[in-house]
Amino acid sequence: MATSALGSRSPRLDAADKTTGKAIFAGDLALPGLAWGKFLLSPHAHARIRRIDTTRAEQLPGVIAVVTHRDVPDVLVGELVKDIRLFQKDKVRYIGDIVAGVVAEDLRTAEEAVKLIEVDYEVLPAVTDAEEAMKPSSPLIHEEHKSYQTIPPLAEAFKAVQGHNICWHTEIRKGDVERGLAEADHVLEETYTAPMGHGAPIEPHALVASVDAQGKVTVWTATQVPFVCREQVAEALHLPMSKVRIIAPPIGGGFGAKCQAWVEPNVAAMAIKARRPVKLLFTREEEFMIGQPRHPAKVHVKSGVKKDGTLVARQVRVILDTGYSTMLGPIVSSLGSMCAPGTYRIPNLAVDVDVVFTNKPSCSAVRGPAGPQTVFAVESHTDHLAKLVGMDPVEFRLKNCWDEGDEGPTGQILQGVGLKEALRRAAEKAEWGRPLPPNHGRGVALAWWLTLAGFGCAVTVTLNEDGSVTLQTGAVDHGTGSTFGGLPLVIAEELGIETDQISVINSDTDTTPFDYGGVGSRTTFNQAHAVRLAVQDVKRQLFERAGQMLEVSPDDLEMKGGKIAVRGVPDKAIPVLMLTHLAPFTGGPIVGRGTFNTPPPAFDPKKATVKGSVSPTFNAPSFGAQVAEVEVDPETGNITVKKVVAALDVGRALNPLGVEGQIHGGVVQGIGIALTERSEFSEGRMVNPNFVDFKIPLITDIPPIETIVVENPADNGPYGAKGVGEPPVIPTAGAIANAVCAATGARVRDLPLTPERVLEALRRRG
Repeated sequence: MATSALGSRSPRLDAADKTTGKAIFAGDLALPGLAWGKFLLSPHAHARIRRIDTTRAEQLPGVIAVVTHRDVPDVLVGELVKDIRLFQKDKVRYIGDIVAGVVAEDLRTAEEAVKLIEVDYEVLPAVTDAEEAMKPSSPLIHEEHKSYQTIPPLAEAFKAVQGHNICWHTEIRKGDVERGLAEADHVLEETYTAPMGHGAPIEPHALVASVDAQGKVTVWTATQVPFVCREQVAEALHLPMSKVRIIAPPIGGGFGAKCQAWVEPNVAAMAIKARRPVKLLFTREEEFMIGQPRHPAKVHVKSGVKKDGTLVARQVRVILDTGYSTMLGPIVSSLGSMCAPGTYRIPNLAVDVDVVFTNKPSCSAVRGPAGPQTVFAVESHTDHLAKLVGMDPVEFRLKNCWDEGDEGPTGQILQGVGLKEALRRAAEKAEWGRPLPPNHGRGVALAWWLTLAGFGCAVTVTLNEDGSVTLQTGAVDHGTGSTFGGLPLVIAEELGIETDQISVINSDTDTTPFDYGGVGSRTTFNQAHAVRLAVQDVKRQLFERAGQMLEVSPDDLEMKGGKIAVRGVPDKAIPVLMLTHLAPFTGGPIVGRGTFNTPPPAFDPKKATVKGSVSPTFNAPSFGAQVAEVEVDPETGNITVKKVVAALDVGRALNPLGVEGQIHGGVVQGIGIALTERSEFSEGRMVNPNFVDFKIPLITDIPPIETIVVENPADNGPYGAKGVGEPPVIPTAGAIANAVCAATGARVRDLPLTPERVLEALRRRG
């Protein structure tokens, strides 16, 4: 490369395929003998199954197989807590629970056969509100909850969970909250809510399963976690992992809705019984009804503040509605407990998060899990506190927000903190303080987020005979740009080559090394470390072979200009291309291997008491500030977002083009969360499972978005980089809500900020 590859605005290697329609997605696959699959889904939110009769469906011409609980091992599955059955046999817990699967010659026949399966249900009382579900008088959704198995690290906390229909509890205690509130000059107490939402990936769940003559199962699936998927398919079907292969083609968006293997085992079981490849595609309605949405949340926050604006105490209670299954509830609970207090120095803190079962779809770790909900609440509340003490919202935050070396909610010493810089730059860019016309307002919100640690990865980097490079990585491509836009730059930087000399083979559990998955803003952070180590291994091998040919120690060599030369004697050199040509005959192919894993920062129990958290510290946290400008029509309550300025401390932007794209995308999703997105239910049934009624932002709804990339390196990040995928979505709703309040003088405490709610707030204001 002419200068440095890192930091260059480089297009992704897969950009041409994506923009020309040549990318092959899971739904595009067609294998010889392909059959079609369809699920029979429960029509009831809560019911006992008395009888399942598949006779009429099996007799329909064109039907190949019908699969029920009788055709699969009698086991419960789940990544954290084993509470999911592949095909329900005695009870359904939400509208959409999978009862049976049909395999047929074509989709229409499969759909007709599903209608012919007879199920005798005994309808039970259902509960669809989390607070109602916590009452002892409400229906118990999992009678056998305490007997479920869990992964060993969660066992103790799982046993400690108490309460009706509560599946998880997280708490943080620091200082003395009651004393802090008593010593405060002002105490403010408020409650905020956020509804169930959806990541709404444009591509619904799509997968093809096949079984070969040796009984090996291969599943092509739009999953963010192919290796986790392999483990769960193997466990559910009692197969060794060597008999399961998961391939993740390009994914048309995931956002956390595809980070659990909860339909892959079902379709694999259908392929096994049918002895045919089986394709199953979710309809948009199915994707909305059963496709792992964002947790609804109720957030009660109480804070104490001094007259000079110093925060002294905060108490937060969060109730998360997790639906019918635990899924990733413990992780979401833990992350919510870290976001709920906000990004502020608060010596006295108490946080409680309850994750509650209801008879609704199971929620998952949607982009920034629990972040937008809790930050909307705490940042709205923080603005109210600023008003209470007569301070400007930006100045109030600058007075209280974290700086380098401050303690986080659990006493973690924070490093690489670019929060104040992000806030100042965002406020300056947004012209904070400049007068606005009537009914216009600006709002600000802060947030932080982790870069997931503790889950490893490995890669191989092969230097081919012609000097080109092949990267093999288990990392998926679900739109973030890390795999095809960031990792090639690391290779280009370390080897001094152009990215067009690099190809990437990814996300195939048989042919690529392990990676935990595209979750938790972890891909670039973890994979870039592994790639760098693999390239260093390649260079070590090159130097050893060059040293033998030049009869010098490898330690005396350097790589420059496509040659390996003796340091200080540039004429004594050998072209890298000669070494690669000779490699098959002089020691074998040059293949570098890199493995990386980092534990999260240590937690010091002397500084805080933490229970039920899988993440009591944040690894390489990102820090962000957003300022939104809105116009509110006082006659209709309609909100128009005029501009959003988003500043994010990313550590180091390895590919600024990709980083800016992630910030833009996060803000767009945040606008949807703020203004329009909510899953609406009637008696447990989602009534708006489509893009007409579940309104995500259209391109015409998107205002100018100005991005500010703050670079405050993480000590343990690759070249200083931090995670970028999730942080941009988290503060947007809070910033917009505060802007609406600034424009109208009325506070809306429930998401989304619909015109009806704005008008109601204006009426309350008087």
